[in-house]
Amino acid sequence: MSDEMTQTILGSYDPSQGINQANMSGVAFARSAIQGDNASVPYIVGYIKGLNRVAQIYVDLFPKYNRTPRSLPILLPDGKRSFVEINKQGSVYMNYDPNTLQVKVEVGVNFSMQKELALQTIIAMSQANQGFAQFFNEVGLSTLLDNIEIRGIDDLKEKAQEWLKKQQMMQQSAQQQQQQQLQMQAQGQAMQMAAMQKQLQDPTKGQIEIMKMQQENQYEAANLDLKQRDSDSKFLQVISQIRDSDIQAQLKASEVDAENTRSAVEAAVKLGTHINESLERNFQHGQQF
Repeated sequence: MSDEMTQTILGSYDPSQGINQANMSGVAFARSAIQGDNASVPYIVGYIKGLNRVAQIYVDLFPKYNRTPRSLPILLPDGKRSFVEINKQGSVYMNYDPNTLQVKVEVGVNFSMQKELALQTIIAMSQANQGFAQFFNEVGLSTLLDNIEIRGIDDLKEKAQEWLKKQQMMQQSAQQQQQQQLQMQAQGQAMQMAAMQKQLQDPTKGQIEIMKMQQENQYEAANLDLKQRDSDSKFLQVISQIRDSDIQAQLKASEVDAENTRSAVEAAVKLGTHINESLERNFQHGQQF
């Protein structure tokens, strides 16, 4: 009954009472819950001052009582518990001066309300930025579950950690398989290259026979090519000779035609000269008579 008695003495009340909460947003409800703590400020201030004094005494006494090597329980920022070793080689030594440290205890909003605000912020950021949503889906599952207040959340957190480990193992296994496949392919290619080099350097009897047959085939193909070229050359020579004989025949025919023409012209000239001479003689003889 101490909480209700303290609330009655201080006159603290919930300002959200009497308001239609169905029409209130989550942010408005959170701000209203924070304002409801104003009536208990004197009590909270005194309590926080007491916590500050306790923390100062604890910081002053800690190096005086923890002088030997040991492990201390700690609370991690994500809410999990762990252990840390002190006063050992490679660890932290608790031999500090208490006057060099200052402790300050501050009060915030209700822890459940902080989780609610954090969850709303995560949802809003995931909807606004796809990169943030992808990043949070891959590595932010633990943080998301820490800000959810449901029944069985502790068991869900443990199962989530196991699931994340399985996912990481599966991803690592897939990467290893891919690397092994790449290595096997590289080894296979290297073995093929080595086998080809070995065959070139030290060929077997069958390979020698095959190489010999290939060389013989190449030699025969080269001979056929030469023969074909020789036959083509001879054919061209025959054609050339035929053409030369035709040209010679044409030249001889032309010479014969020219000789015949020359002879006919000379005969015609001689005939004309003879006729002219006969006419002249006849004309001179007629004049004499």
